[in-house]
Amino acid sequence: MYTSNIDWSPSVNLGHDKIDQNKLKMAQARAERTHALKRKREKAFQQEQEYEQECQRQQDTFQECPPRNDKSDKLIETEHVGDLPFDFFSEEYFTNDDHKVCYYTGLTNKEMLLKVFDLVIPHPGSKKEYYWRSFIITLMKLRLNLGYQDLAYRLGVSISTLSPHFQEMLDIMFIRMDFLIFWPDREELRKTMPLCFRPTYGTKVVAIIDCYEIKIEKPSNLAAKGSTWSQYKQSNTVKVLIAIAPQGVTTFVSASWGGRVSDKQLTRKCGLLQNLLPGDVVLADRGFDIAEDLAMIQASLDIPAFTKGVSQLSPIEIEKTRKLANLRIHVERVIGATRQRYSILMSTLPIHYMTSKSPQNIPTVDKVVRVCSALNNLCVSAVPFS
Repeated sequence: MYTSNIDWSPSVNLGHDKIDQNKLKMAQARAERTHALKRKREKAFQQEQEYEQECQRQQDTFQECPPRNDKSDKLIETEHVGDLPFDFFSEEYFTNDDHKVCYYTGLTNKEMLLKVFDLVIPHPGSKKEYYWRSFIITLMKLRLNLGYQDLAYRLGVSISTLSPHFQEMLDIMFIRMDFLIFWPDREELRKTMPLCFRPTYGTKVVAIIDCYEIKIEKPSNLAAKGSTWSQYKQSNTVKVLIAIAPQGVTTFVSASWGGRVSDKQLTRKCGLLQNLLPGDVVLADRGFDIAEDLAMIQASLDIPAFTKGVSQLSPIEIEKTRKLANLRIHVERVIGATRQRYSILMSTLPIHYMTSKSPQNIPTVDKVVRVCSALNNLCVSAVPFS
């Protein structure tokens, strides 16, 4: 009716005589997608709420763990375990099956598994079965990133019973296996230098460095949320610097930093430079522009040539960058092998992993990263010697 009104007719289409039908369809499609996404989120939230209520109801049916004392090792004496068709956590379960050992623990065979257990718990005494179950639970959590609810169902206990055992064994492994990550002596490095490094660098390379990020839950604190935001991952992350020897062994693992920190700043502050000696050569990516810092200790840095401000690299620079890339890729292979072997490093870690309740004041995420790197050092190297 407004089209016939002399006062309204100019404003009906806001001054447009024609409406673009394509733009109208695109706007309608956008609105439909927005509404569909909103409905999908609401449905997912509702399902999550129902799942949490069901989990809480299931937890209330389990027997709670008794207070910690000499008889608190009921984790291995629970009657529920005997009701299972087979025991996931017994030593006999891994007998004569290296594939099963590799799948559940990431280690190569049962012999290696037993040696690591003897290293972590040298004198278990009468509590051997208790420590063995806690040890296997921890490895399965690191390897497969199984939820506490899954492990609790397998063992027949509640989450409140299981979670402290994981934290306890993780603390023990962090202390007992710390020596597996160490900075080797220069002469030992030179004696076993892989042949692929010798034509270009001789025996001077001591480390290849790189950083990787692990996603975490979004913090509620605004400052923490900003310091952990990673533009590269488009998520809240923590960043860890890792150094490997030319032989493919992890020799340095930094503490975790917020994902916003640059590779250059992390390298300067993590303590890596204190291990270098005059004459050492470090290989890195372009983001590690720390040549001046290394020059202060008479060491040298080799990174790919920069293309900024240059239309094309010279043939010499191209060949040098190609040779460097063929050697620097080993650190990415080690990082990839560690994260694939222990998938907890590829998941989104809970926010409480960023805090610590231990006297050492070391966050759980640092313990997880270091234990996984130590376990990976016990496996076959990603760098061939020949």
